[in-house]
Amino acid sequence: MKNEINTTDFEGDSEITLVHDNDSVCVNQRQVIKHSFSEGQENGRLLLKEIRALENQLDREIRELAKKEVTLTRAVKVLQTYETELGTVELINKWRSVCQCGMSYLMNAILVKIDRMGGYEEFKRKEIEAKKRQVEYQYDDGIQQQMDEILDSPDFFHLPVEEKNEIREMMDEKAKEAEDMKQKQLEKYEKELKENGSNEMTLQELASKLKVDYDMLYLQN
Repeated sequence: MKNEINTTDFEGDSEITLVHDNDSVCVNQRQVIKHSFSEGQENGRLLLKEIRALENQLDREIRELAKKEVTLTRAVKVLQTYETELGTVELINKWRSVCQCGMSYLMNAILVKIDRMGGYEEFKRKEIEAKKRQVEYQYDDGIQQQMDEILDSPDFFHLPVEEKNEIREMMDEKAKEAEDMKQKQLEKYEKELKENGSNEMTLQELASKLKVDYDMLYLQN
């Protein structure tokens, strides 16, 4: 009688082997998935790092561009200011040129009149005499007129005698002070006439008479 082979045992072994194989496949798949996930995380971190590095680089470039913009803006303002200053200097030079032409014209006209008057010395003598007459009128007639107006006023007339005398004394003191000032001014003019050593009028003297700043019109090198 032939020995019968128990196929059931083989079938059980096959099932066990298949289960083991399936477990191995699952483990491998989990490992692959885990490895892939780890690689994905690492790649994500690297990508994020690159993005941040790029952002930092862009920030630096933006700051540099902002600095250049500020520098260019300042340069434009300086250039505009310089152009404005050049325009102002040009206007000043034109004004100075016109004033110098005017001074030259007046100088020539005055020199002609001085020659007709008998020369520069005669002109200075007459000029000093005119100043002296003006001073005498100012201190003599002008002050005397003011004193007469006060003494002839109704207010003064109704004052008590004592107050009138006090006012007269004060006015006499003022008149004496005015006389002293007049004499000093006349002596100053006499001295000016004697010390005049020039034989003709100069541009400096003309500028002084016109109350013009000579140094502003004629720049000294």
